[in-house]
Amino acid sequence: QGVFMAMKDMILSETVMILSRTSIRGRLYQLVALVVVPFAAYIGLSLYRESQQLIADTQQANRVLAEMTAANLKQSLDEVILMGTELAKRTELSPHWTPECNRLLADFKQLHVGFSAASFTDAEGIHRCSSNAGDKPPAPTVLTDTEWFQRIKAEKRPVISQPYMGRILKTWL
Repeated sequence: QGVFMAMKDMILSETVMILSRTSIRGRLYQLVALVVVPFAAYIGLSLYRESQQLIADTQQANRVLAEMTAANLKQSLDEVILMGTELAKRTELSPHWTPECNRLLADFKQLHVGFSAASFTDAEGIHRCSSNAGDKPPAPTVLTDTEWFQRIKAEKRPVISQPYMGRILKTWL
């Protein structure tokens, strides 16, 4: 709007100088100025209002999208926590390795393709079985120093960890 005001002032000062002339040319300049200035101001104001409306519409659409994404993420996390809680109740997950434990986790991973792996770590932080181990016990791995294990011990509930490089699979989890 400041640009339009400066433009208007400049054109008005030119108009005053032109008005002092009495020629036909001066009168034509006056007529053009009287038509062009309001028209240019109207177009500029219309463009400004449209851009402000577009910004407001975009912000509203982004808010709706963020709310939907948050709701979907919460639902997905709730489902993962429920699956983990139900899985932990299975008798195949015991403090000692059994082939059934690996098979149960392999079946779980196959049913839930969003998981890269499923594993069972006991309350002491010892990795007991894995969906990727087949019929062999996984390599003994102590995970008590990991961020996710420390959070589980502190919060006493299932947690979703930050991405980390897995010690067993050597992939990002």
